[in-house]
Amino acid sequence: MTAATQAPARPIRARVSRLAPPLSFLRLLRIELRRNAMPWLLPLIAAQRLGLGSSGYGVLLSALGAGAIGGALLVPHARARLPANALAAVASLAYAAALAAAALSRDLALTIVVLLPAAAAWTVFLSNVNAALQLFLPRWVRARGLSVYQMVLFGAQAAGAAIWGVVAGAAGLVPASIGRPVSTRSPLDSSMYR
Repeated sequence: MTAATQAPARPIRARVSRLAPPLSFLRLLRIELRRNAMPWLLPLIAAQRLGLGSSGYGVLLSALGAGAIGGALLVPHARARLPANALAAVASLAYAAALAAAALSRDLALTIVVLLPAAAAWTVFLSNVNAALQLFLPRWVRARGLSVYQMVLFGAQAAGAAIWGVVAGAAGLVPASIGRPVSTRSPLDSSMYR
């Protein structure tokens, strides 16, 4: 290898710092801390709002699973019709509206119906972010970037579960569930995919 074809001698940190992912990890952390409360508040919705036991909670989880599968089937069609920012905005609005409706519902059938688009929107949003990162990151740093993305994503889910659990314990389930979707405005930021 000649000196002209070798990678620069700068440390990897200096080379990575010049990259600006389309959705920075701090933005992802902020979004996920707000967005992911539903799976963690769902047991409380099942027990307190709907009066369900463990089998009823299983039905709600099944609705989330079915919605996620539907979202995976929607991804190619949604990407063909909408640019990345619009897709993220639509998915975020659908998610927030569905979760607010689920938190206010006292009817099992209505809750199941609104959980389907919530899970579909969550799947579309995360698929969109994952695809954007894979397309943006150069080959030499792609594995590292995706591993940091996964750590931020799952760390934010764990922290969000704790935070929204404390909020639900202090303020009640409905204020926590309604306040969380209302605070999910950051994905609508037009600079999301810079």
